[in-house]
Amino acid sequence: MAGFGSYLDFFLILRESGDLKDYDLLLNKIVSKIPNEISEGDRLKIREFSREFTKRLTKKWIEANRCQKTFMNREGNRKWLGSTIKWPMCDTCDLNAIMAIPGETPDEDTENTIAELPIESVSTTDASTSTRQEKRVPFTDLSNKQKKRRSSSFVAENTEEELQYYYISKLKENGKSALAKIIEHLSNHTDSLEEVSKLIFKKADNQKPICEDKSLALSTSLDLSKWKYLVLRKLLLDEGSTSLPSYQKLLEAKKRCYPSEEHVEVTETGARIRLQGLLDHTIKRILQDMGPIRASSELKLTWKWGLDGSSSQSQYKQKSSNLEFDDSALVMTSIVPLRLVDSAGMTIWENPNPSSTFYCRPVKFTFISETASIIKTEHLEMEREISELVPTQCGSVDIVHELHMTMIDGKVANVIADVPSAATCPICLAKPSEMNNLGLLAMKPIRDDLYRYGISSLHMKIRCMECLLHISYNMDFQRWSARGEHKALKEAKKNATQQEFREETGLLIDIVKQGFGTTNDGNTARRFFQDYKRSSRITGIDENLILRFAVILQVIASEKKINIEKFRSYCKETAELFVHLYPWYYMPASVHKLLLHGAEICSYFGLLPIGTLSEEASEARNKDFRNVREKHTRKKGRIVANEDILHGLLISSDPHISRIRPKFSKETHQSLYDDAVNLLHLEDPDFEEEECSQAEPEDISDPLE
Repeated sequence: MAGFGSYLDFFLILRESGDLKDYDLLLNKIVSKIPNEISEGDRLKIREFSREFTKRLTKKWIEANRCQKTFMNREGNRKWLGSTIKWPMCDTCDLNAIMAIPGETPDEDTENTIAELPIESVSTTDASTSTRQEKRVPFTDLSNKQKKRRSSSFVAENTEEELQYYYISKLKENGKSALAKIIEHLSNHTDSLEEVSKLIFKKADNQKPICEDKSLALSTSLDLSKWKYLVLRKLLLDEGSTSLPSYQKLLEAKKRCYPSEEHVEVTETGARIRLQGLLDHTIKRILQDMGPIRASSELKLTWKWGLDGSSSQSQYKQKSSNLEFDDSALVMTSIVPLRLVDSAGMTIWENPNPSSTFYCRPVKFTFISETASIIKTEHLEMEREISELVPTQCGSVDIVHELHMTMIDGKVANVIADVPSAATCPICLAKPSEMNNLGLLAMKPIRDDLYRYGISSLHMKIRCMECLLHISYNMDFQRWSARGEHKALKEAKKNATQQEFREETGLLIDIVKQGFGTTNDGNTARRFFQDYKRSSRITGIDENLILRFAVILQVIASEKKINIEKFRSYCKETAELFVHLYPWYYMPASVHKLLLHGAEICSYFGLLPIGTLSEEASEARNKDFRNVREKHTRKKGRIVANEDILHGLLISSDPHISRIRPKFSKETHQSLYDDAVNLLHLEDPDFEEEECSQAEPEDISDPLE
């Protein structure tokens, strides 16, 4: 019984079994060569010897890409396979003596020994001289490239007619005579190919793939990550659909949403885009959906912009060169295109969603706290860039830019206006004690240059609600501020009001949220004024006063042209009613600004409705920022993460992508009160019939009831 001469014998045994890791097979082969019984300790030594060999062999096999030809052609592998086996020392047997092959001595030139072995087919070292061909992978299991390689020589040696005859003959031999006859018929009647092709590819022609931009719009609307998009596309492909383009084409569509790299700057603390580059790129994306512009040589595009701070951002575990860096607070500057008009005032393009994030373009974001010094610095930097703007050239047309800083809240407006106190009106500098003296206020000098900062309609709605709530809290002792024993009365009334609102409407009123201010947001204020009768009953505030506030807030948020004279008179009457009913409660500065200066602020912007200048877009952008940062950024570093944030915000606000976003339902509008209709210029004759009926409490469906 012959033994083993070299490691090549082991290799052949394992290759024949088809598993190079099967060291138990190798163990059994070695033990079968030993004539006597061996101890359990020696068996473990042989088993460990076999395991080490298969481990080393598997590593070399993987390095050769699991190809026997490549494996055998490597010099190191050939020397190793031809070398003499180094058997382990056993207690009960001498493996060197047992495994030695009689009449053979190890060849010192191992390279010559291995060179005699065939590459594609190897022979065993058993007494049998029969050879075994290596198992070939079935042709159907090969890739297209491997199929071409295997059949290349066969195709090259035969003509097209010979290959056709051979294929048809094989089909008939395998019992596929029907298919053979069809192929033979089409080969002889080529005029029938066109009709057959139309029949076969009719369904495929109807499945036109979605263009890259529409696919990107779909991905943005559904908030799909790369993995989700690839899974969805693979599912469609498996079902026979090719409607979604490859992710590579989607990346190309994303790059078209970015301005030129020369205008972008990304650091560890944030990112910014030069204003000129952002405006030029946005205009090109807007005009992409329009035909040739047949207008005067100069157009004007109106924008609104602003900056807003956001606290309680997630703190990421990413290294920073600045040890004092803190990413828990954010200041972001945004800009929104509103309207493109020609020299005659005719509208060429108008933003369909001026208060939505769909068109809210990021200019700059920095991880830093919103302090007065930061606000002033950002404001001055933005004003400098605005002063350096030049018209954007689009063919033979120049587009000039008009920017309004209206996307700000009261805090930013007070800092820019250098108002000493938040309780002081920035326009007339009226103090809290002077707010209810309407005669005195009429004689105060006005800083009409501050009208350009708008009215902050979203925050105004919240401030008006909070004003009425605080009047309700202090109604038992009728003082502007609670001191001494009045604090307990105020707290008791506040708790009772909060509890009643929660039980009847589900609203969380005036509840502090850690790191996020209070629960008083835009939706809470909207429902508070929408159901004004219930709010009056719970708070004890005059129902007519709440209704008048609701009307005024609807008017400034309606995005419709306002009848300034009627609006001024209505606001003045509301202020007089406020002072008459609650003379002991000083009117807050925000409410004073709305009632006493609101009409002049609306008039300042001319034909541009004050509702289109709202700061809602920048406020809602904070939620988008958190979502993009969490789900669509690379977490390996701060710079690449900030770059991904900037790209995500640019894609979601791209005008072209926003226009083609899928829309599944018609937008619903809140019904306007009759008084609100009288204060607006409604150009649509059907508007009054559909949307101008005053909402009664019983018509308001509360989802929590």
